[in-house]
Amino acid sequence: MKTSQLIVFLLLFTGTVSMAQTKSLITPDQRLYDIYEKDLVDNLVEKNLNLLVYYNLFLTESFDVIELPADKQESLKLYTSLEVAVDAKLTDLNVLNYNLELKDDEESFYRWGNSNTILRFKSGRDFNELYNEARRTYGLISQNN
Repeated sequence: MKTSQLIVFLLLFTGTVSMAQTKSLITPDQRLYDIYEKDLVDNLVEKNLNLLVYYNLFLTESFDVIELPADKQESLKLYTSLEVAVDAKLTDLNVLNYNLELKDDEESFYRWGNSNTILRFKSGRDFNELYNEARRTYGLISQNN
């Protein structure tokens, strides 16, 4: 009986240590605090690492930046331009500030203000693959998922 109790204790302890190590590896992107209250972001760190990974990844990896002359932009299905201040820097972009229409099976394109800079958002399917890979990397899901 004591052996089985020890095994259960070790499994629980190992899981707790593993989760604590995972929490220390995943820190909120500072742009989350621009959108959400500090308590909500802190709650993600404590109780919902999957969603925290999703938001962090969405802010950094959901899109690529491409330069495309205006005459080439006509061939794209461009959504409306993202409203940005004249002096806005792309490095400060917080995509959570925008009501984006993203598609599950194809890329979406948005123009950065009135420029030749295009934000090419991954399809939902491609982003979900990236998200699941990140969750596997952090040990939030098994390698088989």
